Amino acid sequence: MSNGPPKKTKVRRLAKVLGAVVLLVIGFLVFANIQDINTKNSEEATPLHRAAANNATETAQRLITQGAEICAKDTLGRTPLHWAAWYNAAETTELLLTQGAKINEKDEYGQTPLHQATRNNATETAQLLLTQGADIYAKGNKGSTPLHWAAAQNAAETAQRLITWGANINTKDSEEATPLHWAAANNANKTANLLLTQGAEICAKDTLGLTPLHWAAGNNTAEMANLLLTQGANVNEKGESGETPLHRAAMNNAVETAEILLIRGANVNEKDQDGDMPLHYAAWNNADETAQLLIAQGAEINAKTDKGSTPLHHTAQKNATETAQLLLTQEAEINAKTDQSATPLHHAAWKNATETAQLLIRQGAEICAKDTLGRTPLHWTAWNNAAETTKVLLTQGANINEKDQYGQTPLHRAAWNNSTETAQLLLTQGANINEKDQYGQTPLHNAVCENAIETAQLLITQGAEINAKADEGQTPLHHAAWQNATETAQLLLTQGAEINAKNDKGLTPLHDAARMDATATAELLLKQGAEVNAESDEGLTPLHIATEHNAIETAELLNRYGGRE
Repeated sequence: MSNGPPKKTKVRRLAKVLGAVVLLVIGFLVFANIQDINTKNSEEATPLHRAAANNATETAQRLITQGAEICAKDTLGRTPLHWAAWYNAAETTELLLTQGAKINEKDEYGQTPLHQATRNNATETAQLLLTQGADIYAKGNKGSTPLHWAAAQNAAETAQRLITWGANINTKDSEEATPLHWAAANNANKTANLLLTQGAEICAKDTLGLTPLHWAAGNNTAEMANLLLTQGANVNEKGESGETPLHRAAMNNAVETAEILLIRGANVNEKDQDGDMPLHYAAWNNADETAQLLIAQGAEINAKTDKGSTPLHHTAQKNATETAQLLLTQEAEINAKTDQSATPLHHAAWKNATETAQLLIRQGAEICAKDTLGRTPLHWTAWNNAAETTKVLLTQGANINEKDQYGQTPLHRAAWNNSTETAQLLLTQGANINEKDQYGQTPLHNAVCENAIETAQLLITQGAEINAKADEGQTPLHHAAWQNATETAQLLLTQGAEINAKNDKGLTPLHDAARMDATATAELLLKQGAEVNAESDEGLTPLHIATEHNAIETAELLNRYGGRE
């Protein structure tokens, strides 16, 4: 929850010895007439910090007399009083307070000496601080009070003192978690029992709508879960996202806690707001042991979320091979489709989940299954640059030039998303580099449209037709001009792109740059010799086009180069 206080060492067990050593050091300093009594070690702790930690009261008194800074701070902003509180050094704590130590001083985490005492169950020191006016309601940077820490550390005696002094039993941190939440997460049964007997709200909710039982389930504190259920916690209580404690247990493979929840009546097929059941959560997190338990208790193995994903889809996305294997042995539908008709193999392909993809294929997954857009798993790997899974699919016979409903091959998809590594692999395996989609566009057109300069360079190097025309006559350079893809336009020109190529309406790349106010690319074209007054089939010059589309900056550029309307 935050960084801990000063580390416990053997020094603590040898407090008297260390105190004597510190006394000798002080004596030496005084004898040598050395003035810096506040010298710091690597943690920026002074001799007074060390004396405080070891309850070396006499040594601390001498240090203070010699001018030790009573509120000196270490690297974590902790004073000697923080150290004394943590180590339950009651006598030194009292000395420091009488000498003016600030009782509510906060370290860099916003924690006071009372926080430190409660974190370490330093009951005697906590009592002393309370009697001297320590702020019982003080909050750390994340809103934690001393009672939160006492609860988490199972410091029942200290927690009782705090409650006696008026601590709010249902106080909330910045995430609206109560001390009972903290006790639940840490299996702190003693403090949980104390809090409950003192009236702690058993169904209090944090900012996510999670109760202490959710926290216990998520942290696999089975004994705590049993206690809370015995005290009346709702086993099927839902958080803001609709998840129950069983969802949280499944998410964290908390099999012991999950078993208790199921025995106590948890709904094994309860859905969250997205339609995910506990088995979906287990699948997503590769919690195979909990998944096995859920299945044994009647979990629907092919249940679908609101978007149509089964638990097997989830394992594919997360490369959760062990749980995927379990689901398949329990007759999970291997080619189940989502609302977009994607199979688990599509999801494995998208996430480059190579091991799970191999498992699915071995078990009979349809390698060329198509989603609603006609895309195969190979299209998905190409789009997401999932090179390793691409290799698996090709080795297993995926059609490298399969087209989707737009006529695009996996190479088109790789080019569109600048998936250079996968594009290289596809080309090596025989992908058609100049294949056209239903609009007549080649992979190079796609790469240029997205300013995917690395993939464009690869395609050109591998023999892509640089002046290939789409159905309306646009070359890749037209696309670069339209998109103001200056770097890609420069690449195309360097490789021999026809600078004044005309589309079916007689428009050149400069016309397209003018229309889109693509000033940078227009200037590049002009510098490379583009015809400034080239006319379209309707007799329109680039300046006509720029003026018509209010492309002011490009119009000014064309004027400077002698453009006319």
